[in-house]
Amino acid sequence: MASPSPLLSGEEQAGASDFSPFPPLPDANTPFVKRHLGTDWQVGSYILLVFSIEYLLLEIYLTATTGATTTNVTSLIAAILFAGGSVYFIWVSYPSVMMKIFTVSAEEVDKYSCTDKYFTGNHFLLATWLFFFALSMYLYDGIALIIFYPTSLVGYVYSLFCLIVLVFMFIWVYACRPQNLLANDMRGSSVVYDNCLSKCCCCCGPTWKTHLGTDFLVGAWFFEGFFVLASLASLAYVLYAPASA
Repeated sequence: MASPSPLLSGEEQAGASDFSPFPPLPDANTPFVKRHLGTDWQVGSYILLVFSIEYLLLEIYLTATTGATTTNVTSLIAAILFAGGSVYFIWVSYPSVMMKIFTVSAEEVDKYSCTDKYFTGNHFLLATWLFFFALSMYLYDGIALIIFYPTSLVGYVYSLFCLIVLVFMFIWVYACRPQNLLANDMRGSSVVYDNCLSKCCCCCGPTWKTHLGTDFLVGAWFFEGFFVLASLASLAYVLYAPASA
């Protein structure tokens, strides 16, 4: 039996056995739209796929028109990986697929191979690893800047930023391991909350717990925040230097 976590209150621990992380399964009479867009998760996943495909088409166009430069190639690889991760996210957003992930017992997970436990054990894990490797392509760009322009601070700052991004992204990967998704009675592991957020800024405890109470939420919020900031930075660049953009 899993030991109680500070993430769960007394009432939550008492009712943990009734907790279900997935919505009711659609049946044969479920309308097409509700079957494929019936949950917020499905809607968000399809939106992510649309923008991932847009990014991929853009990188294909830039590579075809401006040549296979280092930046174009790494960005194209990143776009392909983002699109792949988005497809996995759509697949896992369906309640029937999600149910299979959470109905696996801890005993079964213990029998998984190392590859399954840490890399391929479920679609969540596959998707987040693809996102992680996609973001690592930008670190390659930073290293290239350091090699070609060693006296410039740009490459060093850019590489440091990429490393910070990858550290936070790894939290999401960690959260998606099969054994960690099953932690806290299927609420998910809560290492960041238990060891950091619950101990800093006590006045915001309930807020931290609601929005960042699991490692999965920490990683997901970071992923979202990163792309919002990246989109705003890209928009600012286009407005500031439209000819160069």
